[in-house]
Amino acid sequence: MSQEFKNEIDLSVSKGMIAEAKRGLAWREEHGRGATQVGATRARQIIRNEGLSERTWKRVYSFFSRHEVDKQAEGFSPGEKGYPSNGRIAWSCWGGDAGFARAKKIVGQLDKED
Repeated sequence: MSQEFKNEIDLSVSKGMIAEAKRGLAWREEHGRGATQVGATRARQIIRNEGLSERTWKRVYSFFSRHEVDKQAEGFSPGEKGYPSNGRIAWSCWGGDAGFARAKKIVGQLDKED
């Protein structure tokens, strides 16, 4: 990919991702569970509003792709027993639905130009 095009891709996180990451870390602290250390670190990166690298965006996309099935587990949605589940906490730490949508967009742009 040319350096010129790389500079045109917005690698920043969204406000929705920041809100979700804050929620995920708060739940993790409150419940003492959910999200690995990598997930907690990712949440802190998102909250600091760091522009994530191309490699990191690909990891974010990979996380969500692997863990989308967690949305079907009990405790993922409000009102369900065990809410928030470990999977729900982790999902939030990585930026939630906003993060998945943003990662799909960015990785799609990167793949298109590779």
